[in-house]
Amino acid sequence: MSNHPLDTHRRKFIQMIKGGEFEPFIQHIRFPYFKNLEMDARIDFNFPITALVGQNGTNKSSVIKALLGCPHGKSITRYWFTTETDDVPDLVRDDGSILKPRYIYGYKNTDQRIIEILQTRVNATKQSLDYWETSRPLVSDNMDSVSEVSGANSNATRWKKIRKGVIYLDFRSEISAFDRCMYHSDHKVKVLKSGRKTTKQDYIRSKSKYIK
Repeated sequence: MSNHPLDTHRRKFIQMIKGGEFEPFIQHIRFPYFKNLEMDARIDFNFPITALVGQNGTNKSSVIKALLGCPHGKSITRYWFTTETDDVPDLVRDDGSILKPRYIYGYKNTDQRIIEILQTRVNATKQSLDYWETSRPLVSDNMDSVSEVSGANSNATRWKKIRKGVIYLDFRSEISAFDRCMYHSDHKVKVLKSGRKTTKQDYIRSKSKYIK
């Protein structure tokens, strides 16, 4: 067994998960139809730290914002809005059925049963043109119906949202690392053996291989 500090922390995290120290927490999230994500995409959170990695435009931020809207008192309505240039309409399938943008997440209730919450975009209301709400479980999304009320985690027709504190840090309000380096920093010029002086572009190229 490795005694490396990272392995030690990893084992401790796993023990904390098994001991229920993080409960309640979102066990998984799935996307029957959401933004440009692959239909029925799913992410399982079986470790306390999850990193989403991908190129620009792969909807990493959309996943984060969906998670932000999961807990009680939170809604994705603040971040989801359609425009003429960014319209995400309901999807009409070949059989005539309609898929509304939605996502589903699961967490353990007080009975240690994983229950699923459906978040759906509904038709425009006085509250918002892009209004989201907790909806009844859909059999078509392979969700179990709420047949019994269990403690404070359910009501007559649907499970209640998870109650969990959220810290959301969005660094898009700051200057990106690239722009800071390229346009807002002094570059320490080095003279190569060939006599050529290095540029900021050289520096960024030298570091980009590590990012890739």
